[in-house]
Amino acid sequence: MLKLLFPLLGGLGLLAVFVVTLRDSASLDYGSGASIGGVGLALILGLGMILVGLVFMPVLRARDPAYFRGEILRKDTPALVLDE
Repeated sequence: MLKLLFPLLGGLGLLAVFVVTLRDSASLDYGSGASIGGVGLALILGLGMILVGLVFMPVLRARDPAYFRGEILRKDTPALVLDE
């Protein structure tokens, strides 16, 4: 239940919020009211940032694959924070 149902419900909830936000931000009344090609500027900026992230993620993964494999910090890595 904790490994399937709750993550599934959480993912579906986040998907619903994403769809509602897409619909709302496409409106010209949302945000500043500016538009480009009849689409709200908030939607263009939001989707633009997602696309920029999708472009940079493979580049950064190719540049530092150890980070994405979880090899940078392991359980046996010593803590660098001093206890006071």
